[in-house]
Amino acid sequence: MILNCKQKVNLFILVNINYKTSKLLRIRNITLKSDNNNFKNLGVKSVLNPWYVTGITDGDGSFWFSIIPNSKLKIKYEIKLGFSLSASINPANYKLMVLIDEFFNNIGAIIINPKSNMYEYKVQGFKNCIVIRNHFLNYPLMSYKLVSFTLWNEVINLFEEKLHLTDEGLLKIVSIKNLFPKGINSELKSIFKFYPINLPVYNPDLKFLNFYWLSGFINTDGSFFFNIGKYITASITISQSINSYKLMKGLIDFLGKGNLSKPHLSKTRGRVLDINISKFNDVLYLTEQLKITKLYGAKYLDFLDFCKGVELIKNKNHLSEEGKNKIIDLKKGMNQRRTKFEY
Repeated sequence: MILNCKQKVNLFILVNINYKTSKLLRIRNITLKSDNNNFKNLGVKSVLNPWYVTGITDGDGSFWFSIIPNSKLKIKYEIKLGFSLSASINPANYKLMVLIDEFFNNIGAIIINPKSNMYEYKVQGFKNCIVIRNHFLNYPLMSYKLVSFTLWNEVINLFEEKLHLTDEGLLKIVSIKNLFPKGINSELKSIFKFYPINLPVYNPDLKFLNFYWLSGFINTDGSFFFNIGKYITASITISQSINSYKLMKGLIDFLGKGNLSKPHLSKTRGRVLDINISKFNDVLYLTEQLKITKLYGAKYLDFLDFCKGVELIKNKNHLSEEGKNKIIDLKKGMNQRRTKFEY
């Protein structure tokens, strides 16, 4: 297959496919030429706003490092650095993953985990992680993920000074690893007497909050709803771990709209907080802002359908049986019910 375009396109080839195990489907990059029609369908175009990239990472990003036995090294262990972003598997999110890879100058790869049914954009290696680190120093994280990034950056600093190759540096890295949610495994616990390190204080600089960041954050942790009852209403919800309370409170202040829920239990995320925006004028205001700053992937398609319904409500068309049915049909094709992913 030949694709034509003015710039290089990343296409991904699946290998090692094994749906009966938790093995990852690995995807590697190849460069192809293209013609305009096919390139348009692939959806690879403008560079993402850097604040959008930070916002989407605040939602679904991960900063990690692995400690792996390696008898060839003097300290007997190898440290592997990495960064990843995840998204559910569908054609629209595939386009988003490609855009993110392009934003970071194609330093990563996309893998598929069939067990979790998720895409994962993955960047590995010290030099590549420096690129990632520099982005988030210039466009800082706002959620509790800032704490993980701060710890991860400490490990990068040890790499820069070559201290990861020393026993002392390794011990510090093991001690830092122990502060991450999953901590260290029992084998490392039995080998190393790691010393206590204080967890960084979560203190986001909320003066940087802006609608480009919010677009990325909503792209992962936001939802668009229609409530069908005696009256039809539209609402926008933003959810986040209770650990990010400072951010959620700051978002209410930034928007000047919405209500912050009490903490409640989520099946997949533990205790969470929700920002609920349900007053129609507030919903209308936020949708107009998001039209400017843009969303991507499957969430963008939900947003387009949501805007159609909001327009019907704005023009009072939802009061007719025809308008009500249109909104019901829109709702049936949004969020987890979505089956159409073409832009």
